[in-house]
Amino acid sequence: MKKIILFCIGLSMLLFSCNLNNEDDILKKGSVVIQGKIENLNSKYICIAFQDIVRGQAHYTQIIDTLTGNFHFVFDIYHEQDINLEYNNEYSTLYVEPVYFGVYVPPISVMLCH
Repeated sequence: MKKIILFCIGLSMLLFSCNLNNEDDILKKGSVVIQGKIENLNSKYICIAFQDIVRGQAHYTQIIDTLTGNFHFVFDIYHEQDINLEYNNEYSTLYVEPVYFGVYVPPISVMLCH
């Protein structure tokens, strides 16, 4: 009888200790928007690179508008992280956070002057 009671107590502790809501354990994809303007253009391209935990190394290149110097990136990430911004063989590190569930956050604006 004592073994049955201990078994029931152990089983109930096991069942109640399990988290049935695993939302925190699921990776959620969010968006990042980076836009900016480069004055005194020396290159037609601007690149970003970062390590994506799902897809591996991610690398995006945009053509800079030669009339205005504007550029615009939109991409998805799964958590906040550092990314590398490359322009004209110079690198800058940016810290970005994803936006979830349609919440609007103003884009990161970057001004590069050469």
